[in-house]
Amino acid sequence: MKAVLAKVKARTLDTNLSVAAVAGLDGAIDGIHAVEKNLIPGKIIVYPSLKGLKLTPITQLIGDRQWDAKAEQELLKRS
Repeated sequence: MKAVLAKVKARTLDTNLSVAAVAGLDGAIDGIHAVEKNLIPGKIIVYPSLKGLKLTPITQLIGDRQWDAKAEQELLKRS
């Protein structure tokens, strides 16, 4: 944990690589269940402002691209 924390502080750990799905509040409960059951292999980000967004794997939103600030901006424009 210390090594990971050091990388985060040094900004050498790209935490976007572990984002696997996103959801609005409507998908938050499904996200919790997915985490409990190990159904999603990574982080799930919940955007409360995105009404109606169910739990959605990143691959359905951006294909094979990596999640990054640009992908997040594109998603937020949809709201």
